[in-house]
Amino acid sequence: MTRVFCKKCGVELDESPSVPSHDRQPCCVCGSRVRHFTKPLTATLSFHSGLRGVAYGVSKTKWFAKLMGEASFTRCVGIWSRRLKVENKRSNEYFEMVTNPLTGEVIHKCSEPLTEHRGHGSAKTKHE
Repeated sequence: MTRVFCKKCGVELDESPSVPSHDRQPCCVCGSRVRHFTKPLTATLSFHSGLRGVAYGVSKTKWFAKLMGEASFTRCVGIWSRRLKVENKRSNEYFEMVTNPLTGEVIHKCSEPLTEHRGHGSAKTKHE
């Protein structure tokens, strides 16, 4: 709710904020027609944490395993869900599971050889 104050003396006035300036009644304390309007705003802020890791062998440039466990917004159900993803080149393994954190329901699960994992995420074909 918007509150109306006299800009000159600061007293709160019982006046609609939509009253045009030329139709305002003078302030009961100082007689000014200049107003100051305030409107409270509220917001909610939430944080989501996660963990990502990359494993390297002897060569510090080529990875052999990646791990990701973090919150992810799932558009199909409109909620923040838990996402676990593991890619392991040595065991040729790809695993991904998305679950609802409130119910534990599995929203998406994929387990297949890494060499056969195609058409997902950044591996999707680009349309021009």
